[in-house]
Amino acid sequence: TLRHAVETSTSPQAHVIALRAAAGVIEPAAVRSQLDWAVSPVVKLQDVRGILWPLASRHRSRAVVLAYVRDHWDALRAKLPGALGRGLVGMVGYACSQPALDDARAFYTQKAATIEGADRPLAQAIESASLCVALRDKVLPQLKNLSSSGAGAPGRR
Repeated sequence: TLRHAVETSTSPQAHVIALRAAAGVIEPAAVRSQLDWAVSPVVKLQDVRGILWPLASRHRSRAVVLAYVRDHWDALRAKLPGALGRGLVGMVGYACSQPALDDARAFYTQKAATIEGADRPLAQAIESASLCVALRDKVLPQLKNLSSSGAGAPGRR
């Protein structure tokens, strides 16, 4: 299995390739399984980010990852103690609607208060999410209007 390949790789290159492949799942149950594995004692500390962030960066697995981070915050913090947990507050940066941003801001602001040095990454992630919300609010109505008018669609003149 890919997990076995990560755990037994004999070279740094093989390890990175196996880790990337292990983080390449998109089915919700498989994503949760990989996240459970990431917080287990079997996975090395330096490999947690290599599993968590690629899964979060994919649109198809993002919702599962964000819910997992909230539901398993304490386990993730135990796996990523002290300043190593700063990156977790960056998950707020994946919010791209005002309700999602408001919800993420409330959750992660409270959590960031307990992590030394997390204020700046949190502020940057909130700014990134705010820009996504603003762009979405501006562009989405235009795209809907364009699509409903049939303008720009090939063969629809």
